[in-house]
Amino acid sequence: MRKIILRFLEKFNYKLRKIDGDELIETPKLINDECKKLKLKKLTHEKNATFFGYHDKTPSSLDGKKILACSVSGDDRKLENECTKMEVGFFSFSDGYRFYPVDETFTWCWQQGCMLQWNPLKPNSQIFYNSLVDSEHGSILFDISKNVEVKRFTFPIYSISPNGKYVSSLNFTRLGLLRPGYGYKGNINKNDLPNAPDDDGVFLIDLKTGTRKLIVSLKSIAANTDQNVPHYINHITFSPDSSKLTFFHIYENQSGGRLIRFYLYDIEYKTLKLLEAANNVSHYCWSKNNEILTSEMESGKIVTYLYKLEEEKKKVIDVPHIGDYHPMFNPAESDIIVADTKPDKDRNQHLFLFNIKSGRYFYAGKFHSPDEYKGEVRCDLHPRWDRQGKNLIVDTAEDGKRSMVKIDVTEGVKSCLD
Repeated sequence: MRKIILRFLEKFNYKLRKIDGDELIETPKLINDECKKLKLKKLTHEKNATFFGYHDKTPSSLDGKKILACSVSGDDRKLENECTKMEVGFFSFSDGYRFYPVDETFTWCWQQGCMLQWNPLKPNSQIFYNSLVDSEHGSILFDISKNVEVKRFTFPIYSISPNGKYVSSLNFTRLGLLRPGYGYKGNINKNDLPNAPDDDGVFLIDLKTGTRKLIVSLKSIAANTDQNVPHYINHITFSPDSSKLTFFHIYENQSGGRLIRFYLYDIEYKTLKLLEAANNVSHYCWSKNNEILTSEMESGKIVTYLYKLEEEKKKVIDVPHIGDYHPMFNPAESDIIVADTKPDKDRNQHLFLFNIKSGRYFYAGKFHSPDEYKGEVRCDLHPRWDRQGKNLIVDTAEDGKRSMVKIDVTEGVKSCLD
């Protein structure tokens, strides 16, 4: 593995520069001394491309002894290799970070994997992931401690509520056709998709009863938009208390630009609220039960907002960094987020911690992204915290193939709290 370069920055404001067409500000007042204490561990399975997926789920078990991962033997620079055979498994820290494959799946994508995630009710021993069930898109609950399949479901999962009661679902074939790299292959052509059907949209499943219900139809949310173009759903996430969920409603305008509408659904009261339509929300994460952090495109620039749902308002969070990013809040220190960047002019992706209240930063290094990893097959860092809030797990292709890296940022968290 080529050594991951840590660049230690001085504590002063840097000059404006251009990256990927955006005018950006170098991070000021970075804490640099503690970077030397970072401990990195590369996680790979044989010579395969090894990755986890998106930034909205943690691959770490509750006890911190296992990390979930996906392993693909095919060329991870080719979009057509999605939905070929992929091994699902985990790295065990007690066995020298050995990878244990538990099953195979043929329903996955480069950006979001197979929605591999821990069962909230048994977060050390049971996992969910998408797979073919009776030749259709479905999902599986597997017990890795007993090496046995617990249950099969006839629907694919997107996210699981923290209380383990609900599962969200969407049409992954539709998603794959309209947003390549994020969905799965199916038996329908893009031109045959209905634009905004009344039987497709956001689905909610009660895991205890198995009841599957369409809670938001594409037809209903497309009613006041352009219905001459196809619409789709992406990025469904539950609130920490499992009472609400948020999602993106996405469609294209006539010039081909992507329009994103950000929605909130209350599960108990069955109410739907449009949180944002003027700005395109790019990424988001829940902070607390009634707070959501977003990165939004506003007047050609990325702006960070903190939505306060009870007060029905949002406020700007000053995050002077390099463009768009994938945020995730530290589970132990609720004011600290981890964030990454897109590749800069030298194809380096940067990683840092940020305290949204104090403005304290910790620069956690950079990873090189080879030229071949662009577009639908790009390898974003997608940083995620472990359950203790001490380690980060990222995906990287800096060695010319996807791998995972665990980074001990204990000192970085402390620096952001000082």
